[in-house]
Amino acid sequence: MSKISNLSFVIPVYNEKDNIIDLHKDLLALVSYYDQQLSDFKYEIIYINDGSTDGSLEILQNLVGNEVKLVNFTNNRGKSYALQKGFSLAQYETVIMMDSDGQDIPNELKKLIAEKENDFDLVSGYKKKRKDSIIKVITSRMSNAFMSLLFKTDIKDFNSGLKVLDRSFAQTLILPEGFHRFIAFFALNAGLTYKEVAVEHRPRIHGKSKYSYFKIFPSSLDMLLLFFTIKRYDLLAIALLFVNSVLAFLALILSRLANFGVLNIYLGFMVLLNAVISAALFKKIREYKNFAKSVI
Repeated sequence: MSKISNLSFVIPVYNEKDNIIDLHKDLLALVSYYDQQLSDFKYEIIYINDGSTDGSLEILQNLVGNEVKLVNFTNNRGKSYALQKGFSLAQYETVIMMDSDGQDIPNELKKLIAEKENDFDLVSGYKKKRKDSIIKVITSRMSNAFMSLLFKTDIKDFNSGLKVLDRSFAQTLILPEGFHRFIAFFALNAGLTYKEVAVEHRPRIHGKSKYSYFKIFPSSLDMLLLFFTIKRYDLLAIALLFVNSVLAFLALILSRLANFGVLNIYLGFMVLLNAVISAALFKKIREYKNFAKSVI
């Protein structure tokens, strides 16, 4: 067991102006606790403003100091890119990633840090009682169950934003858009040790959730592409999608010739759906050029 004496906090921020100050106060209370416990304790807080338009940038600029750093993106680049940028700037051996929406409780990090000191490479918090809408809770549980089945793991909360990990691992990560959800899986796939710890979770008090039902489709696509990449089935997946598209298109032509009205509508929808999936798939494939090398 080795005591952790330095911490790099990496915190993406997107339109969270009403949560930043309270979060920062809680973080300062946490680091004050460790500063009293350890004579050589050091820390840094790296905020990544991800193109906020609500005044978050101005609040963050007022927090910048010796231990508080700010990276500013003029446009919204997404959580994965923000985290990867923050990881690249971390100067201390232990990195903490967390959300800025006020739902993660900084004091709960004591539990994760204590487990990390037991020589785990990555420790992640899972929400034992999630304080979100019932729809979000249900979709999250379904997604976690599906990913656990797909990847044959017992990870309870793939998308937990509260993690403590080694800088050496964090800085090797290549994260295409949306792939911050799979950091725990990447650790396991790399043969690293992983631990989940139950943490308390708060309801969102201020601001709007960045969760959207429109993200379910791209998230599912990410999941399948990751599976195909790991299993080296990516070319097979593309081939099957192409064959399916051709068959649907031929069926559409035949049904129009036979004047099958309802069938025309259905097959037209299938052709359109295949086109959308194909476009999204090829966009993701381009992002995989370097990523695939990091996870296989």
